[in-house]
Amino acid sequence: MITWMQRHKRWLVITIWISTIAFVGAGFVGWGSYDYGKSSGNIGVVGTKEIKMADLQSEYNTLYSQYQEALGGGFNQEMAKQFKLEDAAFNSVVQKFLILNYAHELGLYITDNEVAKYLVQIPAFQKDNKFDKNAYLAVLKQNRNTPTDFEEKVKRDLLIQKVQLLVGSKVMDNEVLNITKLVTMEDEVSIKIIKKTNLKINTSKESIKEYWEVNKQNYKTVEAIKIAMTKVKIGEDRKVSKKDALKKYLKLKKDEIKFDKTIEVSSQTNDLTIKNLEEVSKASIDSILKPIENNGYYLVIKVLEKQQPKPLSFDKAYKLVKVDYMDFAKENMLIDKVTKATKDFKGKSLGYITQNVTQEIKGLDKDEVEKVIKHIFSSQTTINSIVLANKAVVYEITNSRFNKDEDIQSKELRETLKGIKNNEIMTNLLTQLKNKYQVISNMKAN
Repeated sequence: MITWMQRHKRWLVITIWISTIAFVGAGFVGWGSYDYGKSSGNIGVVGTKEIKMADLQSEYNTLYSQYQEALGGGFNQEMAKQFKLEDAAFNSVVQKFLILNYAHELGLYITDNEVAKYLVQIPAFQKDNKFDKNAYLAVLKQNRNTPTDFEEKVKRDLLIQKVQLLVGSKVMDNEVLNITKLVTMEDEVSIKIIKKTNLKINTSKESIKEYWEVNKQNYKTVEAIKIAMTKVKIGEDRKVSKKDALKKYLKLKKDEIKFDKTIEVSSQTNDLTIKNLEEVSKASIDSILKPIENNGYYLVIKVLEKQQPKPLSFDKAYKLVKVDYMDFAKENMLIDKVTKATKDFKGKSLGYITQNVTQEIKGLDKDEVEKVIKHIFSSQTTINSIVLANKAVVYEITNSRFNKDEDIQSKELRETLKGIKNNEIMTNLLTQLKNKYQVISNMKAN
């Protein structure tokens, strides 16, 4: 989700002023990576309109709440800094004020009656499904706002919506029809599944050795470390056990006592945990490590010798090489089979399929079916193929048609198209307004 939000930050900012007020319940969030020039009240000017600190703080609160809601409460101040939320809030405010300048130039305005009609519809201000003045004042007080300031913000947001409706575009029936056709298109498909497990390859020792000759640098012994070691069992009182281990450590360093035994450790032995093996591997020759906890013991270890990885002979590497060779050979054979099947295709018919319906296909699991169908509907050729984890699917699209049973007047589709068109229109309008009205910022990064 975080990755998605980062990729779509620009669209989040553009659409903020399209939505209705997200003031109620937004709360107040601390911030401040900027100073604001000489005046703490005026942080910028757009056209003839000044941007106040309160405008920016309100926008930041709204954005912060929207990110928090989208991330299920996992959004915090550190993430806000990573997303540069202060910059996003300032850019969003600038966009709003560009629209307000344009509205003023067009002679548009919002009446007190329009504000009142909007306020009475907000659930947070209602009691028994009716507007309640006491509830209204209580909510504003809780959010550290006054009726005058809040109603001015409402008036501005309603004016922005009025501009949006003025320059917005309707969705035509033929547009809905054409998009619906694309979404509901059906393809008649035949497929052939080629499984790796069914492929027969040459597993002679000569073939495997030929593969090893090319890739022998990949087959080496593991690093082995010769160590001297003394154990101290961890008893009920861990502090006493640790103290005993430290005493032995000091005596071993002074060569007053000898280590209990000498062993060779590596990633293939179980004498040390992975973490302890890494620590020993980093230590220099002849160094003695302070007691480390390892499987119920404190260990004092001296590094005696390190044996670097060496190439394995073919006989010693044979089992590993055989596994890799078989996978390599089957992969190449699979590609050859796919190439031949594509040239002279003969498959099993699935009938008509759609990209919106996940159906069962014998020989494929659910995830594989979804990948194959997605590949089919993005294919630029009638015969194509897709290679999966342990199989390949060759397919032929023999015919295409539109599903006549689909509701081509889908309300959801119409609203989606409307949103896309209006976003594009408003984005272009904002580009023009940035050239039309001067934007001055007093914000300076600390």
